[in-house]
Amino acid sequence: MSAGRPWARAIGLVACVAAVAVGVWEDAGGPYTGVETPPFFLTLLEAATRTWWWPIGPLAACVLVAWRLVDAGSRVGARTFAAWAFALALVSRVVLALGDRGIDGLWRPFERDGGRRNDYVAAFPLVSDDPARFVDRFAELVPTLPVHPSGHPAGGTLLAWGIARPVGEPEGLALAVIFLGALTALPVFVLARRLLDERPARLAVLLWALAPSTLLYGATSLDAVFALLSACAVALLVAGRIAPGALVAGGVFLCSYASPLAVVWVAIVRGPRGGARIALACCVAALGLLAVAWLALGYDPVGAVRATREAYERGIGGDRPWWYWSFASPAAFLLALGPLLAERFLLGVERATAGARALAACLLLGALSGVMEAEVERIWQFAIPFAAIAAAPLLGTRHARLLLAAGVVQAIVVQALYDTTF
Repeated sequence: MSAGRPWARAIGLVACVAAVAVGVWEDAGGPYTGVETPPFFLTLLEAATRTWWWPIGPLAACVLVAWRLVDAGSRVGARTFAAWAFALALVSRVVLALGDRGIDGLWRPFERDGGRRNDYVAAFPLVSDDPARFVDRFAELVPTLPVHPSGHPAGGTLLAWGIARPVGEPEGLALAVIFLGALTALPVFVLARRLLDERPARLAVLLWALAPSTLLYGATSLDAVFALLSACAVALLVAGRIAPGALVAGGVFLCSYASPLAVVWVAIVRGPRGGARIALACCVAALGLLAVAWLALGYDPVGAVRATREAYERGIGGDRPWWYWSFASPAAFLLALGPLLAERFLLGVERATAGARALAACLLLGALSGVMEAEVERIWQFAIPFAAIAAAPLLGTRHARLLLAAGVVQAIVVQALYDTTF
């Protein structure tokens, strides 16, 4: 199709409208989609129960800082910009999280008996007793584990346990997720500078930092840490540092089943020859690390994948029809990006900007796989930088300002109306 026609935007709009329409139909007695607020995994709350108004002032200040960084252009040195971008990402997500029940809102998503009983902390006693035995018996334990540990490889729970230990859970895990998630600004900046000119590269980092899904889940989900690791792997691979990049990518695969899609993105971006080399290196690294885990600790990766799939189908996956989520999952990702940013990303698909079509392919693969039904606002944290990189070259200063402000407004509204800590 011609890049001059809005075909990608038309497909995206149809998918979003259809996803929301089915949700309305469900409320009117239509087919059950497996979630309360399709296409999102959210629970509606009374705004009066939240201190939703408190973050408005600090977040408005964050927007103004982002605007100044956009206006400053290359007058601000690269290292100074990177420091400001990290600070902006850190402050904005902390401020929004504090708007959810104050200081307790920072820990609540990780409390064993609090906001998210399905999170990794519920499995920490098993790891603390004997980490090696936990890895060895992981495939057997999957049916008995909470949703999040059972839905990821054993490395996900081990990583969460490891980064929580210095302070203790849930506080230690929450602080580590917030800090490490914000640190993603650095590899995203490195990656963007490899693919774009300086101005759009800087804008891409700001778009990522203030995207609604980044703000809402960057401080409350371990997927933000997986996103950091994926961004480091992708930045290394794009820079041509195949061996270390492949090792990092293989390590991420031990934590998250969604991480191979980041490698798929790099492989498509690099083209047939370079992409094949990257994919092969990452496969070798992942298989090598799995072999080490199997030989040294008795980890059964095949059994773990099979047990996870069975647990998913017996649980939430069995209630979520593929026919709906095959288009509703990408629609939820687009809506969680913010309609304005999503429109620029889809325009990038039409015009083949950096990585745009590669991300579209990854969204399609994830949706058709049938294992990423709902909750994509959190699971797809690693892909938000790719959407920002695709959109940034298509934005002038005025439109960039609008997108940055719109993302923050959307995040505040969602935080005020819905419970996102599941």
